[in-house]
Amino acid sequence: MEFRSFFFIHDKSMQNIFSTNGFVRSGIIENLDEDDSKIIFYIKKLRA
Repeated sequence: MEFRSFFFIHDKSMQNIFSTNGFVRSGIIENLDEDDSKIIFYIKKLRA
């Protein structure tokens, strides 16, 4: 079974932490807050 997690991040230091830990940048959401786009990170894990 697969388990998928998505995280929405705008902070540069958190983006680096997620990238370093195997998360993949998956997209961008704009217009949630003025001048503050959110980067979507994704990770897929297998469950036993």
